[in-house]
Amino acid sequence: MPSSSDIEAAAAELGFTWVGDSYPGKNTIKMDFVCANGHEIQKSWCDLQAKKKCRFCSRRVTTGAELDSILAELGFAHKETKHFTDAKGKNRVTLVVECGAGHPIETTMVSLKRALKNGTSGCRHCPK
Repeated sequence: MPSSSDIEAAAAELGFTWVGDSYPGKNTIKMDFVCANGHEIQKSWCDLQAKKKCRFCSRRVTTGAELDSILAELGFAHKETKHFTDAKGKNRVTLVVECGAGHPIETTMVSLKRALKNGTSGCRHCPK
């Protein structure tokens, strides 16, 4: 059974502040924490031991420089970024790009990264 200082130390290692005051008595029961960016989260002792990070902070956003690098590697030109809300109310982003052969493509960062990883052209009109 972890002590309060064990919980605080494990939380601090992940950048969390524990807002509880006692161990709940079971390794899988969630406790309240605040991450370094102020997100209120819940983690169990098992989560802390597994080094599970803040679910909000771990959604990594692609930077403009990373996007430019991926597009350059695929031979694409960035034309437009579209922001919209889907049917479930989630914010989404699509990119309008143009391949080296001039084909306009509406795609996502996930698709571009997958094309780069798999060594495909990334354009559904061009040969793979």
